[in-house]
Amino acid sequence: EGLAAVGKLAPLFLFVAVFWCLFDQTANTLVFQAEKMDRQILNFPFMPESLRQLEVLPSQIQAANPFLILVLIPLFTWFIYPAASKAIKLTPLRKIGAGLFLMVLSFAVISWAQEEIDRGQTPSVWWQLLAYLIFTTSEILISIVCLEFSYTQSPRKMKSFIMGIYLLSVFAGNALTGIINVYIQIPEITLSKGVTHMGYDGKKGTDDDLLVDSKGEIKSAVHDLLKNSSNAIQNIYLTKQSLPTTRKGTSALSSINDPWGNPLRYSLLSSSSARISSDGPDKTTKTKWDLGVIVSIREADADEKDTWLYREKKRKGMLENSLSQNDKSPLKTTYYAGGQTKLEGAAYFWFFTKLMLITAITFIPFSLLYKPKTYLQE
Repeated sequence: EGLAAVGKLAPLFLFVAVFWCLFDQTANTLVFQAEKMDRQILNFPFMPESLRQLEVLPSQIQAANPFLILVLIPLFTWFIYPAASKAIKLTPLRKIGAGLFLMVLSFAVISWAQEEIDRGQTPSVWWQLLAYLIFTTSEILISIVCLEFSYTQSPRKMKSFIMGIYLLSVFAGNALTGIINVYIQIPEITLSKGVTHMGYDGKKGTDDDLLVDSKGEIKSAVHDLLKNSSNAIQNIYLTKQSLPTTRKGTSALSSINDPWGNPLRYSLLSSSSARISSDGPDKTTKTKWDLGVIVSIREADADEKDTWLYREKKRKGMLENSLSQNDKSPLKTTYYAGGQTKLEGAAYFWFFTKLMLITAITFIPFSLLYKPKTYLQE
C-alpha cells in the first residue's frame, strides 16, 4: 500500500519540481535582471523628492516573496478560497493546476521585461514585483497545497517518507535548472597571457592562432576589426549618449566582414552593454570559436560600488582591471573567446516559460486520472 501511494504521488512531485525549477531563480537570474532595471520603487509624482530617489539593491527585491506570503495566506484562507468555492469545487489538484498556469503568467511578465532590457530600455522594477506577486500566489497554490495533499494521500507509516520525497522535488527542480544552464553554456577557450594558443586548425603559426597580450586583449585575425567596430560603437554612443539598438548597431557594422567571410554580429545586451562578435574560423555561431568583445558603459561599475553585489564580483574576480583601459573613454571593452551562452536575454526566460506551460498542460490529464485515497492520522 505504501509503495502504491509513492507511485501515485511521484508524478505529482515531478510537476512540482518544474515549478521549483523556475521559482528558485529568484536568488540568481532575477537578481541579475534587477540590476538592469529602474529600482527607484517610490518614483511617483506625488511622492516627496527624498523618497522618489530611494533605490533598492537588486538582491533586495526577493524580500518581496516572504512579505507577500504573510499577506496572501490569510487572504486566501479567509476570502479567496471561500469565494471561489461558491463557483467551483476547489480540490487540491485544481489548486495546484491553477498554480502551475499562474507560474506561466509570472515568467511571461519576466520575459517581457527582459525583452525591454534587450531593446536597451530600463523598465521599472515594478514589473518584476508584479511577477513576484503572481508566482508567490502560485507558491501558495502549489507548495502549501501539495504538502498538505501529499500528507493526506500517504499511509500512516509512510507520511514522513512521503514528506521527504516531496522535499526532493525542490532538489530536483534546482538540479534541472543547473543541468539546463550547463547545457546552454558554450565552452570557453582557456588562454594564458603571453602564450600563443593553436586555433581552430590545430596548428601554430597560422591566422587562427590566439594570444592574450599584456592588456588582456585577445589577439586574433579578427582583433583589429573588433577594435575598430567597438570604436565605431563608441562614436555612436558619444553622439547619442546611448548604445545603439541591435538593429541600428547591426546596420552600422553591416559592411564589415570577418577574415573568414562572415559579417560581424552586434547585439545590444542591455542599456549599459553590447556585444560585437565574429563566428570565428569555424564559421558557426554560438561555438567556443566565437571571438568577440563586450562593450559596456563605465558608469555601471560606479553605480554598483560599495554594494554587496560589487564586493562579491570583486571577490570572485569578475571585475575587469580598469588600469588596462583608457580612463578617458566612457566605454570599456572586454575581449572573449567562447564562453557565452546559447540562450540569452529574453530567450532564456521564454524557454522556461514554455517549459512551465507544457508542464501545466500535461498536468491536466494527470489530475483527471488521479484517484485520491485519503489516509487520516489516527
